[in-house]
Amino acid sequence: MAKRVVVINPNCTAIVTEAISESVDVYRGQDARIDCVTLEAGPPAVSSYFDRSNVAAPLREVIERETGADAFVIACFGDPSVLAMREVARVPVLGMAESSFYIAMSVADMFGIISTTENATRRHHRQVRELGIQSRFAGDTSIGMTILDLRNDEEATFERLMDAATRLRQAGAGAFITGCAGMAVFRERLERELGLPVIEPAQAGVTLALGIAAMSTRR
Repeated sequence: MAKRVVVINPNCTAIVTEAISESVDVYRGQDARIDCVTLEAGPPAVSSYFDRSNVAAPLREVIERETGADAFVIACFGDPSVLAMREVARVPVLGMAESSFYIAMSVADMFGIISTTENATRRHHRQVRELGIQSRFAGDTSIGMTILDLRNDEEATFERLMDAATRLRQAGAGAFITGCAGMAVFRERLERELGLPVIEPAQAGVTLALGIAAMSTRR
């Protein structure tokens, strides 16, 4: 039987959900059903700790409603309320940031994160510290754009992504994580240009979710 993973975009911006869905389409097939949903009660972007706190209740509603899921992925790089959702879900709940860290460390000694804003950079540094993986972390570089700005001028966005990745490479990164779900559309081109692994966090989350669901006896 095909495993069903529900990927939840915890903001209300549908174009971000569409980008996430496109990025994980490669997993859809006979053995996997991937459903991407938008948290309509969420903010336009989860861009602060306040936003992260406020999405907990509507996330719980989605998880309790989706009784047919074999696993959930919270598709925001801040991994908002992941620990809380693990307390209420009957199946595995993964955060896409944590998933991307583990995959990055499996393909390179050091990894770097490309962030949207400086505020996001500070939050990501905290995540790395909390997970105790600082020794594998080359750094985090912001492109100075919000999630809502990324698609306004895609060439300008890509130039900023390349500049950030180049600086992280100089700092020792051998793999790069696009630190926002809205960057998903740029992953393949960025990897081609860099010649090094570029990890899209929603894909990372789905990869681990499918593997864990296949091994799990919970439901």
